Amino acid sequence: MPQETIVRFPEQRIVVRLSKRTTLNDGTRLGLRFFPDQNPVVLGTAPKLRVLMAAENRTYLVEGNDWMSLDTAREVLTPEKRNEYDNGYVGIAGVYRTARGRLYAIYHAEDHVGVPRFPSGVPGYYASIAMAVSDDGGVTWQRLGPVIKSAKDKSWTARPVQCDRGVGEPSLALDRSGKWLYVYYTDHSRVSTAGVSIAMARASTDITENSAIRFFKYHQGVFSEPGLGGAETPIILLSTGSTTEALLPHVVFVRALNRYVMTLSVNNWSDYRTAQGLTNSGVYVAFSRDGVAWSTPALLLREYTVPLPGKPFCWGATIVLDGNDQRTGWLLYGYSSNWGHPDLGATPHHLAGQRIRFDEY
Repeated sequence: MPQETIVRFPEQRIVVRLSKRTTLNDGTRLGLRFFPDQNPVVLGTAPKLRVLMAAENRTYLVEGNDWMSLDTAREVLTPEKRNEYDNGYVGIAGVYRTARGRLYAIYHAEDHVGVPRFPSGVPGYYASIAMAVSDDGGVTWQRLGPVIKSAKDKSWTARPVQCDRGVGEPSLALDRSGKWLYVYYTDHSRVSTAGVSIAMARASTDITENSAIRFFKYHQGVFSEPGLGGAETPIILLSTGSTTEALLPHVVFVRALNRYVMTLSVNNWSDYRTAQGLTNSGVYVAFSRDGVAWSTPALLLREYTVPLPGKPFCWGATIVLDGNDQRTGWLLYGYSSNWGHPDLGATPHHLAGQRIRFDEY
């Protein structure tokens, strides 16, 4: 890898090598802005690369020969203003394909009604995790409704003005046994901590044609609480939770390491509120043998991870492994050196990436 960065994780005896950042797609040919806004989801690689990608407030099916030549995008799932749960945003972030080829997608759903905007101008939301199903390879989708919701309703706030509420920003991973669908997500209720934490739920992969998919949240060591409204116990809870938040987890199983690897965005508010500048915010990684118990997240890339006008911004780090080599791939994310709306002279985040390689030592 030219101009590579080497990051060592001594407790895991793992070394990660990263190439220089590359702009993979600025959105011009695709007609997209502010993307990817959730984790990109690869549906296939031949004869073309087919990827589900959230941009602005909806999901697109994007296609091209490879990551650097994506050239078409079509809307496949958009907000439904009549719905209580996804009237403002729908971003697919994970897909499970059954043996018969049916696709089950999880998506970040936002209700914008009655929630104040963020200082950056981004709409405030009450989030939940919903599902949709496709029988034509991801071109059309049928909504199945929410499957994971917060234990706190939309009116709950942990502080006087709270623009982010509920649970969302999901990632889906199949456990090694093939028995369970694991969903990792962020809890914005701030019941367990003053910051945002990461929790998980699971559902059986034994899905019949007309069966409802039921998720159970991980709580106090077991998957016992219902996905819709049950309590959760954080699996990632940062020690400085009052000023630091864990956001947007993505999990992949790396066979070469025999471990699950989680990438997450960590936001340290003191990086914005003081003159110290960028310190602990960035893309972090954590490792797990079973997908449930995780190592303490450690810094991989130091970056600003909250969208504020005029600031650099890095969002939604996703590992996509090469098909023939389970130790190399892409680290993909949305990136802007000067985030904001182009009408204000700023740059919406766009698809960027770095080649990544995992080794043990």
